[in-house]
Amino acid sequence: MCKHIKNKESVIISMHPHNDRGCAVASAELAVLAGAQRVEGTILGNGERAGNVDLVTLAFNYFSQGIDPCLHVEKVDEILARITAITGLHVSNRHPYVGSMIYTAFSGTHQDAIKKGMEHHRQEKKSIWEVPYLGIDPRDIGREYKDSIRINSQSGKGGVAYVLKEVYDIEVAQEMQAKLAEEVKRISTQRGSEISNDEVLGIYEEMVQ
Repeated sequence: MCKHIKNKESVIISMHPHNDRGCAVASAELAVLAGAQRVEGTILGNGERAGNVDLVTLAFNYFSQGIDPCLHVEKVDEILARITAITGLHVSNRHPYVGSMIYTAFSGTHQDAIKKGMEHHRQEKKSIWEVPYLGIDPRDIGREYKDSIRINSQSGKGGVAYVLKEVYDIEVAQEMQAKLAEEVKRISTQRGSEISNDEVLGIYEEMVQ
């Protein structure tokens, strides 16, 4: 259409994707690549039927690739709080980029990958964000690294060690990490719920006494 429409300079090629097939964000990105100049959507995709294109996800997809979406993405939690108060609509904990669970890992393998990725990022002083399982730097939207790993019965020694290092600046000796993780796992399994950072600290202090 961009190639064949007459007097193209007199019009704006605008996209208005619906999400009936779950492809609204992808459709919008492909349309922009093909020459679209504007995308019409809604915040969180709240719109007709299955929704319109989610401008939050679209903006963060660009942001994560180093492209400025020209929106205040750093204020997203403030914006979401306002929308929730006005509309009464709940923001899913699993919503891309902004859900409360998005930067959280319970799985031991995920936690270990995040821990090693964060260590590499800091040691290399990399300007490009490349940490496994974290699509963007959580601090760009006011989230904290210490919240990215939460401890339960699925957690491994890497996650437990990360929490103590990140939250309390305690370096757990390599030979102690497995034993500490086993104790944390035992307590979490017995309780059937996750364990707070302070409780992890308490378990550690008891073991080193």
